[in-house]
Amino acid sequence: MNHSERNSLEKSYDTTMRLLFIGYHPVFKSHPLGCEVESLLELSPEQQICYYPDKLFGGYSAFLMDHILADCCKPTADEPAFTAYLNTSFKRPVPPTA
Repeated sequence: MNHSERNSLEKSYDTTMRLLFIGYHPVFKSHPLGCEVESLLELSPEQQICYYPDKLFGGYSAFLMDHILADCCKPTADEPAFTAYLNTSFKRPVPPTA
Protein backbone atom coordinates (compact mmCIF):
# COMPACT_ATOMS: atom_id res chain seq x y z
CA MET A 1 0.00 0.00 0.00
CA ASN A 2 1.47 3.32 -0.99
CA HIS A 3 1.42 6.55 1.03
CA SER A 4 -1.54 8.04 -0.87
CA GLU A 5 -3.68 4.93 -0.35
CA ARG A 6 -2.81 4.87 3.35
CA ASN A 7 -3.80 8.54 3.73
CA SER A 8 -7.09 7.86 1.96
CA LEU A 9 -7.85 4.94 4.31
CA GLU A 10 -6.98 7.03 7.36
CA LYS A 11 -9.30 9.84 6.22
CA SER A 12 -12.08 7.32 5.59
CA TYR A 13 -11.54 5.81 9.05
CA ASP A 14 -11.57 9.25 10.72
CA THR A 15 -14.79 10.20 8.92
CA THR A 16 -16.46 6.93 9.91
CA MET A 17 -15.45 7.32 13.57
CA ARG A 18 -16.76 10.90 13.65
CA LEU A 19 -20.10 9.72 12.25
CA LEU A 20 -20.30 6.87 14.76
CA PHE A 21 -19.64 9.04 17.81
CA ILE A 22 -21.81 12.07 17.04
CA GLY A 23 -23.43 12.98 20.35
CA TYR A 24 -21.28 10.69 22.54
CA HIS A 25 -19.73 12.73 25.36
CA PRO A 26 -19.39 10.66 28.57
CA VAL A 27 -18.60 12.33 31.89
CA PHE A 28 -16.54 10.19 34.28
CA LYS A 29 -16.83 10.54 38.07
CA SER A 30 -15.03 8.71 40.84
CA HIS A 31 -17.09 6.21 42.81
CA PRO A 32 -16.23 4.19 45.96
CA LEU A 33 -16.66 0.94 44.03
CA GLY A 34 -14.65 2.05 41.00
CA CYS A 35 -15.72 4.29 38.18
CA GLU A 36 -19.17 5.67 37.54
CA VAL A 37 -20.17 7.16 34.22
CA GLU A 38 -23.16 9.28 33.42
CA SER A 39 -23.92 9.93 29.81
CA LEU A 40 -26.76 11.34 27.80
CA LEU A 41 -26.45 10.07 24.28
CA GLU A 42 -28.31 11.90 21.56
CA LEU A 43 -27.65 10.33 18.21
CA SER A 44 -28.15 11.84 14.80
CA PRO A 45 -26.82 9.06 12.59
CA GLU A 46 -26.36 9.76 8.93
CA GLN A 47 -28.36 7.63 6.51
CA GLN A 48 -25.20 5.77 5.43
CA ILE A 49 -25.10 3.97 8.80
CA CYS A 50 -28.80 3.09 8.67
CA TYR A 51 -29.42 -0.17 6.82
CA TYR A 52 -32.97 0.78 5.84
CA PRO A 53 -34.66 4.18 6.11
CA ASP A 54 -35.58 4.90 9.74
CA LYS A 55 -33.91 1.70 11.02
CA LEU A 56 -30.55 1.89 12.74
CA PHE A 57 -28.00 -0.72 11.64
CA GLY A 58 -27.81 -3.39 14.38
CA GLY A 59 -24.02 -3.51 14.22
CA TYR A 60 -23.91 0.20 15.04
CA SER A 61 -26.23 -0.31 18.02
CA ALA A 62 -24.04 -3.17 19.29
CA PHE A 63 -20.90 -1.09 18.69
CA LEU A 64 -22.30 1.74 20.83
CA MET A 65 -23.38 -0.61 23.63
CA ASP A 66 -19.93 -2.22 23.60
CA HIS A 67 -18.09 1.10 23.66
CA ILE A 68 -20.29 2.66 26.34
CA LEU A 69 -20.09 -0.41 28.59
CA ALA A 70 -16.31 -0.54 28.14
CA ASP A 71 -16.13 3.10 29.25
CA CYS A 72 -18.19 2.21 32.35
CA CYS A 73 -16.09 -0.81 33.29
CA LYS A 74 -12.51 0.35 32.91
CA PRO A 75 -10.66 1.03 36.16
CA THR A 76 -9.59 4.56 35.19
CA ALA A 77 -10.35 6.83 32.28
CA ASP A 78 -6.81 6.28 30.95
CA GLU A 79 -6.79 2.47 31.07
CA PRO A 80 -8.13 0.48 28.12
CA ALA A 81 -11.04 -1.93 28.44
CA PHE A 82 -12.19 -4.57 26.01
CA THR A 83 -15.08 -6.92 25.45
CA ALA A 84 -14.34 -10.64 25.28
CA TYR A 85 -17.79 -11.53 23.95
CA LEU A 86 -20.91 -9.57 23.00
CA ASN A 87 -24.14 -11.11 21.75
CA THR A 88 -27.20 -9.01 20.97
CA SER A 89 -30.72 -9.95 19.95
CA PHE A 90 -33.09 -7.22 18.84
CA LYS A 91 -36.82 -7.74 19.38
CA ARG A 92 -37.77 -5.00 16.91
CA PRO A 93 -36.05 -2.42 14.68
CA VAL A 94 -34.25 0.40 16.47
CA PRO A 95 -35.09 3.85 15.11
CA PRO A 96 -32.13 6.25 14.69
CA THR A 97 -33.73 8.63 17.18
CA ALA A 98 -33.91 6.04 20.01
